[in-house]
Amino acid sequence: MLCSNCQNELREAARFCDNCGTAAVQSNTESAQTDSGVSQETGAGTAESQDTAATIADTALENTIACPNCGNQLPADALFCNICGETLTATLQPQPQQMSIPEGFLLDPNTGYYYKAMPGNDPATGISGMWYTWFYPESGEYQQQFYPGG
Repeated sequence: MLCSNCQNELREAARFCDNCGTAAVQSNTESAQTDSGVSQETGAGTAESQDTAATIADTALENTIACPNCGNQLPADALFCNICGETLTATLQPQPQQMSIPEGFLLDPNTGYYYKAMPGNDPATGISGMWYTWFYPESGEYQQQFYPGG
């Protein structure tokens, strides 16, 4: 079934679109189905179909987030809960992990990167100066630069 507002494919038993939050309109036959695809009137369904549904549900949980209002498992990119219609904030979306800052590094307010300075000599020229080790938390990479004098 497609959302009447944005044409997004709706999940089975969805009451709201997880893309735009519009209430889903279901036909009478669709509303008689449960999440497992078993009719509420007959209680029918094979053990094989229930095992398959459980396997699909377990696999789907790997890339999901939980609605803070009702606990429904949703795709990680959902903007609205398809069961209760709750707006999902950016804090629920997966956040990139940032590396922790190594001990002894200071924040350079001009660049926004972290550095550690140590006196030393340039091995190629023998000139004394300062070695700066830069740390980039987004990538976890280090870079060393030598500044003569100092």
